[in-house]
Amino acid sequence: MKYSKGLITGCFDAPEKLHPGHIFILEEAYKHCRELIIGLNSDEYIRRVKNREPMADELDRYIRLLPFGEVVLFENDPLQLIYEFQPEVLIVGDDYSLDKVVGSDRLPVVFVPRLPGHSSSNLYVRQTHHS
Repeated sequence: MKYSKGLITGCFDAPEKLHPGHIFILEEAYKHCRELIIGLNSDEYIRRVKNREPMADELDRYIRLLPFGEVVLFENDPLQLIYEFQPEVLIVGDDYSLDKVVGSDRLPVVFVPRLPGHSSSNLYVRQTHHS
């Protein structure tokens, strides 16, 4: 089923460009919705939750995501995005469990497989070990 509007959230953090895992999950998201809202975690969120500096600042990440949909910078609560943008479906990577998906009690959730070997967390570890 193809929904009218979907919501995906994340940091989408990589040093110079979106990595293949980002592109894959965004392309897969479009298989499930005609319009995609991308909730982009802020730099402050990355510092607070991931306990590290972003590899790319939020403006760079925002601009990189624009070709894929409407990008909305947010700090904390995906429920606010759900209320504001009224998506019909939530799209998340398959490394999440349903009970961890904020809003799964309100909306259907589509799990998209991760592209093996391509995650920003792995990239951050590789980058810090080789700098």
